[in-house]
Amino acid sequence: MSNRWRLQAATLAALLLLGLGWPAETGNAASRGVAVTLPTFSVSLNGHAVNNRTRTYPLLVYRDITYFPMTWYDSRLLGLETSWSAQDGLSVTQAPVSGRYEPYASVERNAPQYTAQVVDGIVRVNGAAIDNAAEPYPLLRFRNVNYFPLTWRFAHDAFGWTYEWDDAAGLRIATNNPQVRETGLPAEAGDNGIALYRGSYYYVKTTGTVNRIYRLSAASPGTETEVYRYDADAIDGADTQVSFQQQDGWMRISYRVGYGNYDVTVNEEGELQQVYVKYRALLDFRETPYGRLIINTGVPDETNGNLHLIAADGAEHRIGDPSLTAFAQSALKDSRSPTTVIGDDAYVLLKHDYPSPYILYRINLVTNETAPIAEDLDWFAIEGNKLYYTRASDKVLYKAALDGSGALPLSDHPAVWFDAIGDHVFYTSLDDAGKLVLYRAEEAEDARLLTETVSGVTVRNGQLLAVPEDTAAKDAYVLDEQGEVLWQIGEPIAKVFASDDGWLVRSARDGRALLIR
Repeated sequence: MSNRWRLQAATLAALLLLGLGWPAETGNAASRGVAVTLPTFSVSLNGHAVNNRTRTYPLLVYRDITYFPMTWYDSRLLGLETSWSAQDGLSVTQAPVSGRYEPYASVERNAPQYTAQVVDGIVRVNGAAIDNAAEPYPLLRFRNVNYFPLTWRFAHDAFGWTYEWDDAAGLRIATNNPQVRETGLPAEAGDNGIALYRGSYYYVKTTGTVNRIYRLSAASPGTETEVYRYDADAIDGADTQVSFQQQDGWMRISYRVGYGNYDVTVNEEGELQQVYVKYRALLDFRETPYGRLIINTGVPDETNGNLHLIAADGAEHRIGDPSLTAFAQSALKDSRSPTTVIGDDAYVLLKHDYPSPYILYRINLVTNETAPIAEDLDWFAIEGNKLYYTRASDKVLYKAALDGSGALPLSDHPAVWFDAIGDHVFYTSLDDAGKLVLYRAEEAEDARLLTETVSGVTVRNGQLLAVPEDTAAKDAYVLDEQGEVLWQIGEPIAKVFASDDGWLVRSARDGRALLIR
């Protein structure tokens, strides 16, 4: 390695603190000018190749040290937050934030050399003050954006980043915050359902009324493979929407043709199988020790019943006491019912006429014993050995034993949505302005978890993804099983898709499918 690159490595990373682009009106003063050049070597940031030739905010080199632009997107990409005030000056802090790479592409080519300004004023890195005027590699300002030097002192010691250099590949920087990456799926894929399942993306392409479902490897995108197709045309008009859901270790593909509803399952090996087309009703299903439990969530069917068990050999029989379940309609929300199977028992919400609230039944899959557990229900969930539900009359959240005994109110506010992770229960409730607020239920006063109102919350793999109600907001939040913010996603999210690895979302900024992990 040359002396130049030894010097680069010795101090390279110190201020790879990328932060916000700070406009001149923030009061962030700049003083003397210094000569800077564009890198003559390749640079990649968390795997993203930087095109410095036409980038509005290119990386710069000063005294053989690479400098990074602290724009909002660049800062989030590397897990940094920046702030400025007249009293405290500029602060750059490692934070639990993430963001998508922004190329800042321009049609103008950059010159090989420019003049940048040395930043005046107070600078703090992770709370420690820096005398910028005395620094051998001070912060610089170029095109109204602050630039930080990539020195070892900051990049490695302060932020724990890693970097590599070689003559062929140039400089490669990697950080340890979760990354927001484009999936490479067609831009129109987000108009329909998308899923990430067992290392492959599944998505839909529509030609006329024909839907084709494709599979594409997430690790090494190459040739897409068509795995299923159907014609959505029908007398009452074509419905080309497809939904993907995951449960019990397999994935479900649901679609509608005319008045018929159809489902296809995908197993761990990627094999597809049509599910129970006999009645073409709105269905949900669960795996049990005795076969697949089919739940008809559509119009009550006195003749065929609403609950069926299909054994591995194809044998089929009705489940539950016919006098209680023959006319019953199962609950359905977001194309799914809350039906839960624990051992030999299935917990099912049923109603006996449209205006009435649901009744929660426990049905033994072996004996068909059907016992009412709780009445006046709106929804339920089971976590561990606890039953959680909301009442239809007041929407208050309750906790009870699995047999329905010992029910106690759990929430301070009416719940719109709820879910449980371990010993903690989370719910949303409408505030006085009709906006959704996220809470964690507590024995004393329920804890509000975010200052922002939300449009929705998704629970997956012991974490929550809370999307702000303001779609223009740049941050969504990932919270842990305690309800503490793990990190913020610097990307407006329009939709959350099914995924068994990370968070698969659609950007509200440009509609592209992104994977966050």
